[in-house]
Amino acid sequence: MAQQDRKTGEVKFNGKKANFDSKSSDSFQDEQGNNVVQVVAEPTGAIQLKSEKYGIAIYYDGVRLMLQVSGTYRGQMRGLCGTFNGEQADDFTSPKNCVLKNNYEFAASYAVPDSSLTSPAKELRQRAERADCYYKSVMFGNVINENGADRWSTRGGKNLARNSSNMIANKPIR
Repeated sequence: MAQQDRKTGEVKFNGKKANFDSKSSDSFQDEQGNNVVQVVAEPTGAIQLKSEKYGIAIYYDGVRLMLQVSGTYRGQMRGLCGTFNGEQADDFTSPKNCVLKNNYEFAASYAVPDSSLTSPAKELRQRAERADCYYKSVMFGNVINENGADRWSTRGGKNLARNSSNMIANKPIR
């Protein structure tokens, strides 16, 4: 079977099904008729959803999903794709706004709790509900180094100090 004949997935936007195949694309418009989302089938069989209006692109190959967002979303995201703030330590932030340690529990915390949830996902979601939850907090502290604090130190048997003009003086240690 040739790749271009490969069956593509189904895409819906606000309940409306996209009409596309490996040789054509489709798009969805807002109430004013402006293009909001374009749906394209890649030659590999993957599907690309792209919204220039919102600065977002989604690639799905039937197994994996890749999300790309513009820099305007930096620090404003939370979900399965992380927080997009440059801090890997808080990428596993759950819907409760706390950080989970276990990646399976983290993923399950975003599962929609309904009757269609299968046994492993249901069990992991329940574990995520009971998991230790670490809340993010900002802690301020002083950063002190020898130069900035005008501290004295002993180097090579001499008492030396650096003052703010980076001059070295022979003074006793206090």
